[in-house]
Amino acid sequence: MIHVYASCGVWELVVSSGWSFNVDKKKGGRLLAVELKSSLEELQKNIIEDFGFEETDADLELSYLPIGLINSSKCPPVIIGNSRQVQNFLGFCKKHQSTQLCVSYKAKQGNPNKIDIDLNKMPTDASTSEENERNPCDIGTTSNIVKGAKHNEKRKGKMKQSEVDGDDYDADKHNEKKKGKMKQDE
Repeated sequence: MIHVYASCGVWELVVSSGWSFNVDKKKGGRLLAVELKSSLEELQKNIIEDFGFEETDADLELSYLPIGLINSSKCPPVIIGNSRQVQNFLGFCKKHQSTQLCVSYKAKQGNPNKIDIDLNKMPTDASTSEENERNPCDIGTTSNIVKGAKHNEKRKGKMKQSEVDGDDYDADKHNEKKKGKMKQDE
């Protein structure tokens, strides 16, 4: 068994000094008693219990800076992503007892295939950032999508009216006449 100091927080790359682990003051640190043959799942289970995370919501990223192996603080932290990497970390900790296990915690996202759509927002054309920043309540700034929808509603209304009047309305003939008239006007 080995004792490992673990702290909860987030990594930040500071331009002047390199990588720094900012500890979450509310979660703080814990001293974990870990078996040398522990798997990633066992280590994560210990961390979830000791830090009091909700197991169903826990999305942990485990990492450390192997100070004895790297020559610069600008080197990124080593991410622990499988049981073999846990064994590497524990072996390193045996030789360098001051190695800190850094725990970054994020609440698990729901269904990754679920699209989060705000139905209260007006549809916009994403081609320009100016359109995305405008107030949808401004008069005279109706998006092209809304204009197109209104145009289609008018056209449907005309088609319904011609059916009610008893006229034989043929959209293809109407469009051909319209195109022919436009060519004559040119």
